[in-house]
Amino acid sequence: VHAVAARVFEGWYRKRGRELGIADGRTGSITAVQRFGSDLALNIHFHMLFVDGVYSGLGAFTPIAAPTCSELETLCTTI
Repeated sequence: VHAVAARVFEGWYRKRGRELGIADGRTGSITAVQRFGSDLALNIHFHMLFVDGVYSGLGAFTPIAAPTCSELETLCTTI
């Protein structure tokens, strides 16, 4: 599940980068896996943090605006 979600979000950033003229942009992310809720009940879920932009092959960073509500709905449906 994590790999699918990460690929979907990275693909979204790369697509936005291509729209800005960055042919092979890459973003960065980190994920924390939380296994339990505050009541110690099993509740496995991910906290994913992405860099808000893409890096070009030469290392130049280009910021990208956050996804809109409509885009988030599409991303979640895809996942």
